[in-house]
Amino acid sequence: MTEATTKTIDPMKLAARLLAEQTKLTARLAEIATELEPLTAIVEAAKAEQAARARVEVTGLDAFTTVEFDFGRKDNRKTQNGTVVAFAPAQDKLPARYKIEVGVGFDAQMLVVPARDVREAAPAQDEAAS
Repeated sequence: MTEATTKTIDPMKLAARLLAEQTKLTARLAEIATELEPLTAIVEAAKAEQAARARVEVTGLDAFTTVEFDFGRKDNRKTQNGTVVAFAPAQDKLPARYKIEVGVGFDAQMLVVPARDVREAAPAQDEAAS
C-alpha cells in the first residue's frame, strides 16, 4: 500500500505567485487597450458618419442648407456645391432625392440628386472661426 503524501502549500509563496500573474495580466490588458484605441476611434467615426448619412437619406436636410454632392455619370462625375430646395423621401422603387439649386441668378439650375450622393458642406472658414 502506498501512503498518500500531502503537500503543504506555503500561503506566502502562493500569494506572491498570484500577485506576479496579476501584474502580468494587468500589463497585457493595458497593452490591449492601447492597441484598441485607434480602432475605437475608427468605429466612433464610422458611427458618426452613418448617423449623418441616415439624417441625409431618411429625414432630409432642411431647405436652404448648403450641400456638397456628386453629379454626373462615371467619367463625367463631378463634385459640386449647391443649396437644398426640396427633399423627397424614398417611395416604393424611388430612392430619397433632393432638388438642389446650383448657380446664381439667370444661370441657376435645379438638379435632382439621389440622397446617397449628397453630403452637408463643411462650414466656411469665416463661420468656423465665429
